[in-house]
Amino acid sequence: MAALSQSCRATLYRALCERPGTASAVFFHASTREEAWKNLHVAMARLLNRQAGDTVLCRMDSYEELVDAGISQDHDLRLFEIAWQGVTVTAWVTRPVFLSRDPLLQTKSRELAAQLTLNRSRSVKCVRQRSKAMPPH
Repeated sequence: MAALSQSCRATLYRALCERPGTASAVFFHASTREEAWKNLHVAMARLLNRQAGDTVLCRMDSYEELVDAGISQDHDLRLFEIAWQGVTVTAWVTRPVFLSRDPLLQTKSRELAAQLTLNRSRSVKCVRQRSKAMPPH
């Protein structure tokens, strides 16, 4: 997988946003954290056709903060980690919203989605094979 550019890494933020019935991870760029909060509130209000205060932003992290908190070997994949248990990622961003023109960011997301689908497929096959091998009671 190709790495994100230094420019992208320096300005990228991820916000976890909640609204009734759903949560989203929004990826976007800003020069400062203050600019990021302001721009995100406006963008989410426009996307959701709501007032800027109606969307709850529960957390916003910079690229660097996400890399520091994550555990994936590929630092860029750490952007999509949401939860961990020990040394295992237990939850990933599944429906990201990209307010970014960086094509590699979206490529990373698609590559991760393909890998997760493959892993689930292998897991299901393994369970099916084990259940076929078990003798009847």
